[in-house]
Amino acid sequence: MITIFFGQKGGAMKSIGSENYAVELAHRGNSVCLVDADPQGTTADFIGYREEAEIEPYITCVQKEGRLTQTLRELDTRFDHVVVDVAGRADDEHSQEMRSGLLAAHVAISPFRPCQDNINTIPKVDQIIQTALDFNENLKVFSLISIAPTHHAVKETDEAREIIASWSSMQLLDTVIHDRKVYRDAYSKGLGVVEMDNKKAAEEIKSLVTEVLENVHATA
Repeated sequence: MITIFFGQKGGAMKSIGSENYAVELAHRGNSVCLVDADPQGTTADFIGYREEAEIEPYITCVQKEGRLTQTLRELDTRFDHVVVDVAGRADDEHSQEMRSGLLAAHVAISPFRPCQDNINTIPKVDQIIQTALDFNENLKVFSLISIAPTHHAVKETDEAREIIASWSSMQLLDTVIHDRKVYRDAYSKGLGVVEMDNKKAAEEIKSLVTEVLENVHATA
């Protein structure tokens, strides 16, 4: 299964989301390949930290820029799950990885921070998805609230959920990823939060993986 984390804005947790998603899949006994298709190389660095520390389970990492379609399809024959991190931009210079990745993907996850500049990108992201669905009609697309405030009195998350649900054709996931320092701490150690001592963050990632897989299998 090919799963791509994508979006129009950087800083919405696409890289950290894809890394943690891959780690949780690996802990469930799957063979996993993490594809870093972002020139910044954030995800490849994460796997580098993981390899230096000899952390198991092992996750393969491939760096690839340009057209991804054939590469992803070939990797899909070798691994249970291929998880793809693409740049958070869809301009002409950086759109090839995102658009070609969506043509090969079975699942697409677009994280949005609950703030206005991220919400404003929904129409553009929806346009990208509609184009991809013209060529990949079986693609399952989900939106995800990420980097949400942890304080219960802050209403940004609820407001963002209402807007995304009304503006977007993407299925909004019930899982919410909150703004927790442990995500940043885990990255520098090459660890997923499911490998750290933070139950709340671990439950968020476990919930994300479970919810996506259950939705995909339910509509297969």
